[in-house]
Amino acid sequence: MKARTESNLILRFMVACSLFGWCTVLLMMIFPPATMQDIFWRKPLVGSVFFVISAGGSLAAVSPRTCSATHRTQMVETSKSRYVQRDSVSSEGHHPNCGRFSKHTIQLRGKSYCAACTGLLIGGAMAMSVTILYFFLGLSAESIGFPAVLTGLFGPALGLVQFKFKSWIRLSANVLFVLGSCLILIGIDNLLHNMFVDVYLTGLVLLWILTRVMISQWDHCRICLACGFSCGTERKVGVLASSP
Repeated sequence: MKARTESNLILRFMVACSLFGWCTVLLMMIFPPATMQDIFWRKPLVGSVFFVISAGGSLAAVSPRTCSATHRTQMVETSKSRYVQRDSVSSEGHHPNCGRFSKHTIQLRGKSYCAACTGLLIGGAMAMSVTILYFFLGLSAESIGFPAVLTGLFGPALGLVQFKFKSWIRLSANVLFVLGSCLILIGIDNLLHNMFVDVYLTGLVLLWILTRVMISQWDHCRICLACGFSCGTERKVGVLASSP
């Protein structure tokens, strides 16, 4: 109980920091900091760091720890009585196929896939493509800097509440989460040309990613704890491992 309380406090702190960071992006557009003298290696460096972040997120989406194979787990009834019933439960889209995680998956050509992981993979691929075009191939964003930031702000906001959506809407929210973060970085970079701001935004994106993962873990815990059965894998490790 104490560990759970501490975990909830950490989650609330992370959410508060993420919301504060989201608000600072708005403030940067209203009250932009002074533009520094531009450095020729600023864009390649920032682009490389963000590309690595996007690639790492895409790799994690392709192969989270419990995504690699269907596993069989034991369900133990957790009622007030001493009667215990055991049954085996398979996984689909690296979520227990118990019905309670149906909104976490999508059906495509007869197969189940994790909606969140699929959305993160698609968003990561799109973000890497846009990153290459802007930071390395010189794509001009002079006319879309401000709109890009405004549009991008919807991404992190939707990503942090994606647990409220289901199936294809959940997938879309995760696509926008990654792509929106990319648009924010590109838009602010194009408007301010400020190395310190770019570093701050890159760190903010990492904070949003970590917070989103923690929210997903909390959502898995919430679903499992409300269930009348106790899935050994989900309760012990799956809640933390199958959370993208």
